[in-house]
Amino acid sequence: MPNKPIVFLVFLCCLCAWVFPQNVPVDQEELDLFELDLFVDDFMDNFAWYHKYLPQEYLGDLYGYRDTFIILKETNQEHYYNAAAKLKEPIQFLNEKVIENLRNECIRINPKLSTLSVRHSADAEVRAAARQYAGFEQALADNKFPADDSCLDVIDNLYSRLVTKPAYAPINGGFYVVKKGDYLRKIALNYYGNEHSWKSIYNENSDNRDFLPNPNNPNLILPGTKIRIP
Repeated sequence: MPNKPIVFLVFLCCLCAWVFPQNVPVDQEELDLFELDLFVDDFMDNFAWYHKYLPQEYLGDLYGYRDTFIILKETNQEHYYNAAAKLKEPIQFLNEKVIENLRNECIRINPKLSTLSVRHSADAEVRAAARQYAGFEQALADNKFPADDSCLDVIDNLYSRLVTKPAYAPINGGFYVVKKGDYLRKIALNYYGNEHSWKSIYNENSDNRDFLPNPNNPNLILPGTKIRIP
């Protein structure tokens, strides 16, 4: 009499081979389109990185690529996928520019973190910032965008507060008179050592119509205007 467990096992294997064939044909074109969709989704998800860290001369291209994807996806799928395929290389170039600027941020921030770690090694905020920054650096080492860049502002603020606060103290009683050629990033760099802190100045003066004749264009600031430096 046949061994029942063995017979059942053979039957089960045959059933699996029939239900789940091993060599399922893959539609290569469908796979290529899926990868293009992922590529465009990744570009859209990382748009904030491009907007913040791309040199200004590339912002026109950035918005052009984004608008192309948005319009074609809704109007012409064939042209949408063709555009995605053609823009892979230009967008990779933008990625490299962003990664390059983020690595420059590391060059700028490393001495500050080193000083903080030596002088304030027992400070819980400094240790937490160092851990967060380690993840930031690792992502860049892997040629990827980090989860976020908040650790840069944290380290800048800690350095200002714990190491060189007097050097960052605003002059003229906390006010600054805008000069010809000034713009928010430049003023932030002069006061805080970090051009990406411009939003602090913007928010502090958002109710000042003389400072912001056009609130939709924060770079349009007029010489002679007196602004508050937070």
